[in-house]
Amino acid sequence: MINRRIATDENFNAMSIHAQWLFMRMLPFMDDHGRLSGNLFRLKCEVIPSMIENSSDEGITRVLNEIQNNGLIVWEAGKTIQFVGFWKNQKIGHKPAQSEYPAIIKGEESSNESQNTPLKAKTPKRSTSTTNIKYSKEFNDFWKEYPSSRRINKKKCFQLYKNAKKEISHKELVLSVKNHKKHLWVETDEKFIPHLSTWLNDCRYEAVFKTSTGGERLTGVDCICTECGYAKKNHILAKQTEQCPKCKEYSFMSTFDFNMLKNTPKGKA
Repeated sequence: MINRRIATDENFNAMSIHAQWLFMRMLPFMDDHGRLSGNLFRLKCEVIPSMIENSSDEGITRVLNEIQNNGLIVWEAGKTIQFVGFWKNQKIGHKPAQSEYPAIIKGEESSNESQNTPLKAKTPKRSTSTTNIKYSKEFNDFWKEYPSSRRINKKKCFQLYKNAKKEISHKELVLSVKNHKKHLWVETDEKFIPHLSTWLNDCRYEAVFKTSTGGERLTGVDCICTECGYAKKNHILAKQTEQCPKCKEYSFMSTFDFNMLKNTPKGKA
């Protein structure tokens, strides 16, 4: 059973939509010890059979590494994918069957499984120290501009900020945040504003730009409802998924995200 706290889990929501999607697809296939096969071909056959021809090993590996970097799984290629914190979040109403996959989290031995004495999986330690990192003045100014409750993992955000600056200037990034706050988030509960790492990773700064005349202008994207098929051009999304204006389901997203999930081209995960 999936714990409803996953909806507000910071590590889960910090991942890209593709990583979130694959993580949720894998959950029903884990065994009584929170494990499934680390063999990529078997994983694709079981978890995403309809997309097996359009999913490359490189793409699946990249997404699995993203999930692992966010502390939700530990995995070894060709061996095991193991969910972190399985015994904390799951209750087995029967004697757990012997796992066919070896344990790869330190401290969990096969003898414990045969005795039905599961140990809590240890989450890989993630350094929170920032004493050895020198953040630029520009980044600190940008960091302070973003809503305070949605700023987590400053080290990760710094790297994403540097990646973004390869395509857009610091001044434009700050302007984009200001325009989001002014036009998109002005009446939004802060808990529904994306974390800064998600905002940067999904390139959401591209939704707002400065015009040649110096004014501010919002740009929309083509959107579609995955439930009823309702489509709208040049719509400004305040969140990654919104309520559909027609069927009222929360399944209204950009056609780009829709195509990435439902019509992935060959060679892409």
